[in-house]
Amino acid sequence: MRPRPPRRKISLGNRRRRRVFSRVAILSVAAALVVGVCSWLAYRPQFQVTEVVVTGTKLLDASKPESVALRALKGTWAFLIPRSNVALVSRDSIEEDIKTRFPIVASVDVETRGLRSLVVTINERSPDFLWCRGASSDSECYAVDNQGLVFTRVDAAEYPAHTRFYGFFVDTLSPIGQRYLLPDDFEELHTFLGALKVVDLEAKSVTRSDEGKFRIALRRGSEIIVDTDTDLSRALANISSLLSDQELRELFGKTPLPFEYIDLRLDSKVFYKRL
Repeated sequence: MRPRPPRRKISLGNRRRRRVFSRVAILSVAAALVVGVCSWLAYRPQFQVTEVVVTGTKLLDASKPESVALRALKGTWAFLIPRSNVALVSRDSIEEDIKTRFPIVASVDVETRGLRSLVVTINERSPDFLWCRGASSDSECYAVDNQGLVFTRVDAAEYPAHTRFYGFFVDTLSPIGQRYLLPDDFEELHTFLGALKVVDLEAKSVTRSDEGKFRIALRRGSEIIVDTDTDLSRALANISSLLSDQELRELFGKTPLPFEYIDLRLDSKVFYKRL
C-alpha cells in the first residue's frame, strides 16, 4: 500500500486573502445584478416621461420651452439610466435653461404629472413700456418690463397707450435681454413717470441721448428735460412748485401745454420756455 502524499498546508494569510477575494467577487456580482435590475426598471416604458405640457404663455411660442424640456429628457446618466425617467428628471436644470434662453420668462416652474408627463408653467414678464427703433409706424418695437429689461419683439399697434422709449439701442442688432437703464435707475424713472401721470402730465415717449439726456414728450404737448444726474425726487418737488403758482397752474391746465420745454436738470432751478 502506497503512502499518501503529505497535504499542503495553506497559510493563514492565504486563507484570509481567499476569503476577501471571494467576498469581493460575491459583492461585485451582487452589485452588478442590482445595477442591472435598476437599469432595467428605469427603462420600463411606464416610468418614462413622454409628454411635455407648457402653460401660461401669451407672447412666447409654447413650442420653444417645450423643445428645451424635451431636449433635456434625451440621453442617459452614466450610460445606464435614461434622463427621461420620471424619478430623475432634472427640473432645476430645465427651469434655468428656459430662463436663460428666453428673457421674456420672469419665472418658470417644472413639475411632473403622473409618471408620463412634465408640466412647464411659464410666468411671462409684463410689457409695461415699449422700446422702438424709430418713431415711424413701421419701426420695430420691443416690450420693456418695469425693471427696464427688453424681452421680446411686439407689434406696437397692439399697445397704443404704452409710453415708448427711444435711443440708446439704436445701433444694436437686437436689444432683447438688455436694459434701458440699470434696475435702480429705471425704477426711479418709472416712479417719476407715474408721478407725472398723476398730475396729468402723462409721458408719451422718453428719448435717451448718448450724453445721458432724457427728453420726456408729454401727451398734452411740450416736453420735460432731465438727465442721468438729475435727482428725480427733487424734480417732482419742482414740478409741484410750478403747479402751486396760480398763473402757471392756469397754463398747465391748457391743452396743448403752452410750453416748448420744461428743464428740470438743475435741482435748485426750473427753466421753461413758453410758446
